[in-house]
Amino acid sequence: MCPTSGPSCGTAEVIYQKMDEALQKNAIPWRNCVSLSVDNAPVNTGARNSIASRILKEHGSIYIHGCPCHVIHNTAKQAGLGFLEVCGFDPEDLTVDVGYWFKGSTNRKGYLTEFCELHGSEYLEILMHVSIRWLSLERCLTRTLQQYEPLASYFKSSDEKQPRFRRLLEAFSNPMTEVYLLFYQATLPVFSTFNLLLQREKSSIFLLHDEIRSFIRKLLSKFLKPAALQHQGLHEILYKDPSNQLPGFLNFSHTMDLTSVTN
Repeated sequence: MCPTSGPSCGTAEVIYQKMDEALQKNAIPWRNCVSLSVDNAPVNTGARNSIASRILKEHGSIYIHGCPCHVIHNTAKQAGLGFLEVCGFDPEDLTVDVGYWFKGSTNRKGYLTEFCELHGSEYLEILMHVSIRWLSLERCLTRTLQQYEPLASYFKSSDEKQPRFRRLLEAFSNPMTEVYLLFYQATLPVFSTFNLLLQREKSSIFLLHDEIRSFIRKLLSKFLKPAALQHQGLHEILYKDPSNQLPGFLNFSHTMDLTSVTN
């Protein structure tokens, strides 16, 4: 039996053996497996001594591809980096700073509660965004928006010297911060809803093709005119044609490769 704990439990050899045991237990030959979907860590997809290299020895025609959840997350992250380059706003930085500012401080939470009462809103616990938990950003920025006015009043009424406080004061003094948060609140569900589907415990492979096409059309609808989306086939949509793009997106074609996404 392969170890399920200890220093060697995460090696390619052990993981592969556990997969092989599961297939043998259910009388499923490797030749019946069509593809392997994993993230691109060396233990998974390395050319040598990886899970993929071992599986390819059993079945040379199996298709190795990236984890769809990682692909969706990385797509959203790259879009966020583009937004940061243009606007100078990073929602992760803001939500992390807000979370750490109030974490473990009863006095600061009590002070914020007073501002919530002054603004006629209910105090809600500040949520902590963790970068490795992809879906936490949407919840954290939504919570920030729910208490935006009390938070802005809190930071504007205090006079702290810590770098984190100065960053937060600057952010909540900028009228565009709320606009940026509202933009992300409206945009992130396009990615998170699809990601949640991919993370379901129930088999969803029969849904994948149609859901990926739907996801791509939702992305295209953000920057293309409705008339450009009338084509039935995604490859027929001329998304690089400036005449099909909404105002403000004329350079978008340089940042998106639809062929690589749909394939």
